[in-house]
Amino acid sequence: MKNVNSINELIKRFEEIVLEESNLIRNGSIVALKHVATGKYLSSIKNLCYTTGSQKQLVFVGSSEPIPNSLWSIEFSDELANYTDNSIKLRHVESEKFLGIYFNYRRDYYKSPLNNYTEVGCRVLINQMAKLNFYVVMIFNLLLGTILFKKLFAIMKD
Repeated sequence: MKNVNSINELIKRFEEIVLEESNLIRNGSIVALKHVATGKYLSSIKNLCYTTGSQKQLVFVGSSEPIPNSLWSIEFSDELANYTDNSIKLRHVESEKFLGIYFNYRRDYYKSPLNNYTEVGCRVLINQMAKLNFYVVMIFNLLLGTILFKKLFAIMKD
């Protein structure tokens, strides 16, 4: 940080630090996940369930604007997210159920009746979610890495 020459500069720098801190991803942060290709948000509706397969609560891309059905809480064991070694869970805010993929007793993943891809749903129990957690953690780490890179680049420019 450059030398601060006035109280106004000190206040401005303090406000910048507070703003940076408010952008950190913390345990319990509420997020909306936007699908890049369609611009729509990952959504779910409490008690709207698949009629086949797992019969769990549906997850889908919904509105082009974030709405209450598209809000998710990030949950992990530490207060702040690190770039690596984080296992996170996404809990749908409205229904309080966890995002996951589920399989039957033969370990076959259920297929969505709409497109025959692996079914993604929400449920109360968080077992059988390891594979989805792996992908969510990879995406989360890429996102966090991008944020850290941008901050580092901004600091290096100063």
